[in-house]
Amino acid sequence: MNKITYGINNIEKITKWILSKMKYKILFFNGPIGAGKTTLIKNLCSQFGVKEVVSSPTFSILNQYNYNDEKIFHFDFYRINNFTELLDIGIYDYIDSQSLCFIEWGDLIMNRIKTSNHIIDINIISDTKREISFK
Repeated sequence: MNKITYGINNIEKITKWILSKMKYKILFFNGPIGAGKTTLIKNLCSQFGVKEVVSSPTFSILNQYNYNDEKIFHFDFYRINNFTELLDIGIYDYIDSQSLCFIEWGDLIMNRIKTSNHIIDINIISDTKREISFK
């Protein structure tokens, strides 16, 4: 596991660090509300060349973005109550699609998938500093 502390003002540096360590296409983002999960995903999408507006899919559960004829699926499971709801949206179809999947609040599924993945935990140190661990 790798840990690093970063400031909100150098988010681009941390996203490049994540990209340099990324081996898998499934990434789970964990952390309290306001930790910066969506901000980090916005910056990752930018690094991949996504042109669409990247926003939190808190209410829609899923946003899809495009880059170089590829797709990124951005999930936010904050409002999901149980695993059955994930099955109802066809979560395994997305996981098995070979597309990038960025999953916020993924506790309901992290232990139920066999696909290799990364887990990114974000802790709030202060209003402007975060600590991130990357597994």
